[in-house]
Amino acid sequence: MDKLDGVGISDHCFSTKVFRGMDFHQFMKGPWGDYLTEEKKMKAESFGSLKVWYGIEIDSCLRRVGVSLQELPWEDFNQLDYVLVEYVGEKEWEGLPLAEIVRMRKLCKIPMILAHPNIQSLEENFPLGILVEVMRRHNISLEITGGKRNPWVWGGRDVTPLGRINLS
Repeated sequence: MDKLDGVGISDHCFSTKVFRGMDFHQFMKGPWGDYLTEEKKMKAESFGSLKVWYGIEIDSCLRRVGVSLQELPWEDFNQLDYVLVEYVGEKEWEGLPLAEIVRMRKLCKIPMILAHPNIQSLEENFPLGILVEVMRRHNISLEITGGKRNPWVWGGRDVTPLGRINLS
């Protein structure tokens, strides 16, 4: 690759693991408005041929968020370019099960991406082929990551099913 075509910029939406000492409603009155203001300013900028997308990352543990799915600011979210959803199907992080993400998808009108998923945890309930089919049917993309929290799990695996969904 000789040049970067695009970049996605996102921050965490409210979660007690990120915004300690604040609740959801305080976040909505302060940092969230600031984020949207900055996003609008940046969208007005020109970056030449570089495409810039703006999104938000949602913690799928609604206990840490402090509100229900329906109470999240979907009108605001749906004005962004994408939404990342973290901890889906991860019991140890109290993430929503995949079926709840399908419900969330009905509220989310923009591209949805499972953020840094723990594939082994998801596969405890669904083989990769079924997981991919659910994601394909509901237009949910998958973020492929590595690192300490997300060790590379794809080596030596049949990744053919991943060809049926969008990856980031």
